[in-house]
Amino acid sequence: MDVEQEQVRRAWWTTNQARDKSSAWEGALRSCYLDWELTKAVADEFQAKIRKRRLDEVSLVECYCDPCSGRRVRQQLDKEGQPFVGIQIVVSGHERFKIGDKTITVGSGDVVFWNSYEATEFEVVEPLHKITLLMPQALLESRLQLGMLIRGGIVDTRTATGALLYSHIRGLCIQFEEISSQEVYGVKWSSIELAAAAAVWLQQPMLTSAQTHTRQIQNYILKNLQDPSLSVKQIADNNGISIRYVHSLFSPLGETVSHWIMERRLERCKDALASRHQSRGVVKDVAFQWGFNDTAHFSRVFKRRFGRTPLEYWEYTHSS
Repeated sequence: MDVEQEQVRRAWWTTNQARDKSSAWEGALRSCYLDWELTKAVADEFQAKIRKRRLDEVSLVECYCDPCSGRRVRQQLDKEGQPFVGIQIVVSGHERFKIGDKTITVGSGDVVFWNSYEATEFEVVEPLHKITLLMPQALLESRLQLGMLIRGGIVDTRTATGALLYSHIRGLCIQFEEISSQEVYGVKWSSIELAAAAAVWLQQPMLTSAQTHTRQIQNYILKNLQDPSLSVKQIADNNGISIRYVHSLFSPLGETVSHWIMERRLERCKDALASRHQSRGVVKDVAFQWGFNDTAHFSRVFKRRFGRTPLEYWEYTHSS
């Protein structure tokens, strides 16, 4: 088993810590979440336990802890690479957040989004049980159709998406140890879909006309990814706009239309390979399923993107 597979599951609890509890707890937070620091030492009688489960790029973290407080400051934010979004549900207890200049308090039954690009403070005010999905911002962008910042805040669980997201995260935690390797990719994308649907309420409210059109075009592309004849001309014709305008919509994103389509297809192929049980014909089947009509070309671009050929990646994900 390689290092990556060994890190799929991780657990920590205070009863196993002989050294300073504050340092140990801060280290556990950094290991399971992001680069947090405590703002004051925890009490001698402080108790906590935490466990983490990797779901490909997404992490599922369950935490029980006594009152404590911490923060992520600008220096810490700058040290991290790609931005992350945390989606937290509270099973019991209360926690207070200060996200930017906004203070919010969450309790049992709430869903809160926080992110790695806004300075954030937290204070656990009573024994807390919470569950968090931690995912790269880029994964949510692939479903929001535009790379908008998702601001931290509470999602109303009286809405359909809020209620579904809470139940989904709670259910994943109940199945923490039972999620099989074949289910990981379906779980990952269903989590992203629900998170993106709920995150709509936390996006910056105003979109320009061009941004609205970009959303529409990207949504059209996602619905037609499996069509091998998908082209810029088809996109333009079926949406009543010019080819030149389609290209202009993607220019602010720093990539071409073709590259955006290729990236989305390769992501789907990567997950499809990992979820297939049999190797026979898997490369051809997955390539054709997601719009590639040349397996040699598919193998080349897949290896360039992920460092392994499709068959090598299938063997890697099924090696255990």
